[in-house]
Parts: sequence; structure tokens; C-alpha cells
Amino acid sequence: MAGEDRAARPTASTSEPVLQVSHVSKSFPGVAALTEVALEMNAGEVHCLMGENGAGKSTLIKILTGVYRPDSGTVTLHGKPMRAGDPRWAREAGVGAIYQEVDLVPELSVAENIFLGSPPTRFGFVRRGAMRREAQRHLDRVGVSVSPDTKVQDLDLARQQEVAVAKALALQASVMIFDEPTASFTRGEVERLFSLIRSLKEDGIAILYVSHHLDEIFEIGDRITVLKDGRFQQSAPVSDFTHDSLIQAMVGRDVNLFDTWVPAVEGAELLRIEHLQAGVVKDVSLTVRRGEIVGLAGLVGAGRSETARAVIGADPIRGGTISVEGQPHTISSPAQAAALGIGMVPEDRKGQGLVLNRSVIENSGYALLQLSKGRGLPPMGAIRRKCADLLKTMAIRPSDPHIPAGQLSGGNQQKIVLTRWLAAEADLLILDEPTRGVDVGAKAEIYGIMQRLKSEGKGVLMISSDLLEILSQSDRIIVMAAGRVRGELTRDEATEERVLQLALSATSRREEEAA
Repeated sequence: MAGEDRAARPTASTSEPVLQVSHVSKSFPGVAALTEVALEMNAGEVHCLMGENGAGKSTLIKILTGVYRPDSGTVTLHGKPMRAGDPRWAREAGVGAIYQEVDLVPELSVAENIFLGSPPTRFGFVRRGAMRREAQRHLDRVGVSVSPDTKVQDLDLARQQEVAVAKALALQASVMIFDEPTASFTRGEVERLFSLIRSLKEDGIAILYVSHHLDEIFEIGDRITVLKDGRFQQSAPVSDFTHDSLIQAMVGRDVNLFDTWVPAVEGAELLRIEHLQAGVVKDVSLTVRRGEIVGLAGLVGAGRSETARAVIGADPIRGGTISVEGQPHTISSPAQAAALGIGMVPEDRKGQGLVLNRSVIENSGYALLQLSKGRGLPPMGAIRRKCADLLKTMAIRPSDPHIPAGQLSGGNQQKIVLTRWLAAEADLLILDEPTRGVDVGAKAEIYGIMQRLKSEGKGVLMISSDLLEILSQSDRIIVMAAGRVRGELTRDEATEERVLQLALSATSRREEEAA
């Protein structure tokens, strides 16, 4: 079957869409995820799928890859109806998907992953030599210089995604879906991926590209389709959009991300770190006061997240001191940090911030419940009422507090973790990449929440790899490199160039010897 389908596939010169979605709807209990959605993908075209978190992008991708069965409507591939709800059929028919979290087996080799489930065999035995040669051919086509014998777990994320592309090519994919592929990439890795996508496009492959980074869309895209609240909103060539018009199509209103900042009203000192050493952190000193947002900038590997984990007691410290409201403390656990009024929203909200199969209201009440232990029976009704009231102010969509947190979009999940610490009345919030994987509308809402917290006399330590985020939301900026603080800038002093100069500053020979 798969061989016949592949032989019949049109080339880039064929005018008929490679993949066509017509009147597709999909609902879950209490949520209409997609309603009458339409989409066409053409050979040799990068088609960008845009929309806020919760707009239905992930649901549509799962329908295209056979994970979900639509309630109504049709999906055709090369003019033939797709077999709904059958991921294997979708793969063999030529639909490949490359996700932010790659779908590979870490313990297996690159070659074994590329031919997982369909290795070349003879008399029932795997032809390992042939598998290695074929794997190398697909790796060469992708342009990735790794050995077919390398274990996937030994590759960085960018190389793993390239292996995932080679795997799709081995199945003769004619449709490639890239879902938030650059969330953790450096600029160099983004450029490498874009070069690969352009090569796939030249080969006549239809590409569906999903990203919250608008600059990427205008750099790599040919056409944009916008979804809003699960409905088709607009589809047009990229040249028909501007940044502002695309944002308005996605959120239904004008959004200026950088008009949220309000002047700081600095109060008493909340946090003081002096000469902290922990893991890759070699020497970090900083302060955070009430009524201010302190941005912690630096490149990947600078030690920013490790600093935050040491502050909340998630990682042991080797040296230095941590003081909270003027008193030195040895913080040995996140629970102890919470008791001192420190809450953290981690970078990995799904893995570390939420229990995905528990309800929104349960997730929002965990910190308050923990703080209630040892003070008698926790007043569950009071906790639920407090969390429910806070959730309403956070504009979480859908608004049902009883649905599992895992069913919500990334931006709404981030708001749940924020709500947890608001319910616990934390004085200091450490936000690690607070808007990673979050759409532009939710990003503006999170910025507004951060500024409101500052105005209420809370302190915020914000870790971000987004320079514009750091520059637009911070009152002071501390820049790290190689586990050390390299400089501190006021809001007026800070520019992209000055932050990058400090972030790229080389460690001196004396510091290297001391380390």
C-alpha cells in the first residue's frame, strides 16, 4: 500500500494540493478544539500555521499525523482520503512530524532510530550493514555529520531533530510538520534548520511550520494560515501580512508587548546572594528588592537556572550565602524556600511545574496546601475558593477549573503555575523563561501580571534568553557568563549590544586557574 501511495505522489510542479483539510471539527468534553477548519498544503511550500495557545494548532497536527480522529470533515493526502486515527498509516503514507521534544529512542543508535519498525531484512534477519549504509545516505541528504552508530542520547537537540528529519525522509515523506522546532535553539542552530527546510522545499516537500517566533515566520514562510478559538481565521501569502496585522489576526486586538512596563517603586531588600557556588555556578552575587523586576541574562550554559535552583534548595550549594529579608538561611528544599516566601516557575512547566493529569484548581493549590501542613487540617474549601477567585483574574481559557491541566495550552499552563504562587502569597517569584512556548497574546498577559506583582510590592527575578523580554520588562539587568556575574546594568544603561558584550565576555586566565 505504502509503495503504491508513494509512487503516485505529485511532484512540486503539480497544482493539486498535497494535503487538504476540509470542514474538520474536533471536540473534547467541554471544549470545541476545532470547528470547520480548512487548510491546503502545496508541494515545495512552507505553510505556517499560526494562532494563540489554545487556537487548535496542536489538535490539527494530531489529526494530520493520525493521533486523533476528527469528529467531522475530511483530510486528503495526494487526493486520497487519509485513514483517520491511524498514526502508522499516516507515517507510511508520507506524513512526517518533527516536534520540539523529538520522538526518538535515546538508547538506540541513529541508524536504528531511522529504520525503527521497518529495518532492511533478509530471511528474517536485520541487514545491519545495509541499514547503516541507507541511514548514512539519508543523513547525508539532511547534511548532518554524525555516525549512524552514534546513540541518539549522545546528540544535542539540534542534531536529534536532524535525525528525525532523516527518519521521515527514509519513509519518503512528502509532508513535513515542524512543531515549535526552535524553542531551545541558538541563532546558529536556527539558521542550520532553515537551510535544511529550504533544501526540503526545493525537493518538493510540503512543509507545515508552527512557531511563536514571528521573525521566523517572516523569514522562512511562504503562506500563513491563522486559527483563532479553533476556527479558521485567515489564509494568505506571507507578503500580505505585517507583524502587527498577523498579531491582530491571531488575537483579535492590537497587542504591544513592550508597553506593559511601569516604573519600579523599590522597597526593602527581599533576597541577597553573595558569592554563591553550586554546580556550574562559580561566583554569583545579586540582590532583589520589593517592587522591582531583576532580569538575569546570559547565554545557554551561563548558570542562570542553576543559580535559581540553588536559591530554592533544589540543588546543593558549595559555598556563599543566601539571605532572605536580611536574615541568612540555609535553604535545603523548595518547601523550605516556599515557607520563606520564595516561589519558582520552572522552565520546564510540564515536567517540573504541573501534574498534568490533575485539575487546574488542584495544581493551583499545591503550594498553599503544602504551607498548610503542620498547622492543623488544611481548610480545603477555603483553599479551593481562594484559588478559584485567582484563576478568574488570570483569564485562563477554558475557564473550567476542573479540567486536567494537561488539556490546556502552554500559556494557560504557565498562568496556573503563577496562580499557585499568588495563592501562596509568595513575596519573591523566580520566573525561569516565563514566556517560552507562549503565544503573543498570553505573553502580553504574563508581562502584565509581572508588572502588577511589582506594583504590589513583590519582587521578581526573571531568567530569560529573550533579549527583548529582558530589556523591556526589567528594572535592573544582571548578566552572567561561565557561572559568574559579568556585570549589572540599569534599565537606562541596558542595550542589546551591552548585554551581549557581557554575556560573551571571556573568562580570564586567573579565573580559570581559580576554578
